[in-house]
Formats: sequence, structure tokens, C-alpha cells
Amino acid sequence: FAGPERIVCAYAQAGLGLEDTLFVVFCHGTRRYVVDLSPNVALGDLRAVLGVGVLEQAAVELADVVVSPSAYLVDWMRDQGWDLPEATHVIPYLTRSAATGEPAAHSSAVDGPVERVAFFGRLEERKGVRSFAAGVDALEPELLRRIELEFVGRATPAWPPERVEALLSEATRAALRGLSFHTDLDQSEA
Repeated sequence: FAGPERIVCAYAQAGLGLEDTLFVVFCHGTRRYVVDLSPNVALGDLRAVLGVGVLEQAAVELADVVVSPSAYLVDWMRDQGWDLPEATHVIPYLTRSAATGEPAAHSSAVDGPVERVAFFGRLEERKGVRSFAAGVDALEPELLRRIELEFVGRATPAWPPERVEALLSEATRAALRGLSFHTDLDQSEA
């Protein structure tokens, strides 16, 4: 959501030129969406956030096509009453193997019980870290005794490893064979 496409899109919609230009807006998060889903985000200038939010909504509503990698963002915009164009598409990010045509790396199947469970993704509520922790907490302690739990993904200001760890009950933390965070890996390293 950079500034120039908002101006150009409004210019075209007003019939002032560019009538033969297809305007596609790619959106992966709006300011209001981030604030709604991350209540702990510090707002430096509320007026600026609200102003940018109005412009972001206008850019989406004036676009010919909207593309988002996230179905939950498209649903959020609709729930907020945004008038999305008919040509609104959810196109998930491609994996490296899908983009290059190279086979994806797979580990060989291992017979025996599960020993490691990992959460892959940025540490934040939108990525499901709270639900994941609740699911782990719902497991019987006896099942957890042989499990190493790993969180593989960047920490966020609102969700540092300590906050994520605090989501797990004391009984769960005590039962796990191990708990670790790998927050410094890029996508391919993860």
C-alpha cells in the first residue's frame, strides 16, 4: 500500500485517464487490521493510522483486482464492510520448490513415536501461536514426556519467546522433554 497507486487508482476511477489500465492491489495487511489483531501494538500517531487506513480501504475498493495471500485478511476486510471488487483472489505464497520447479526437500520417514513437534511461523497470534500452545496444553503430560517442542520463526515485539512460553501451562512445561526457540533463521534455514 504505497502512496502512488492510491492517487493513480483514484485518477483512473474519476475518468481522468488510464481507462485501459488494469489496477491490481496486492495486500497482505492493512494498518487497521494489524491494530485489530495485535492490540499490544504501540500507536505512534493515531490520526496517521486512521488516515492511512482510509486510504488503504479506498485503494482496495477502487482497484479492479485485489490479491492477498491470506483468506483471513480478505474475510476481515469484508467483515469491516469494505466493498471488495468482484475479482478478489486469495493466492498463497509459493514455496521455493513450486517457484523453481525443484523437488522439495523431504526428510525420510522414521518409524517410531514422534519425538519433536515444531511450530513454524512468525511468533504472533495471527499465525496461530496461541491456538498451537492451547493444543499442546490439551495433551496428556505422559504424551509430552518424550516430546521436544520447538518454535521456529521470527519473534515479534508483541510476542517474544518469553510470552509464547508463558502460554504453556506449568504442567506442560514440566512434562516436555525440551522446549526451544529458533528465532534467527530465515525461511530456507528454517
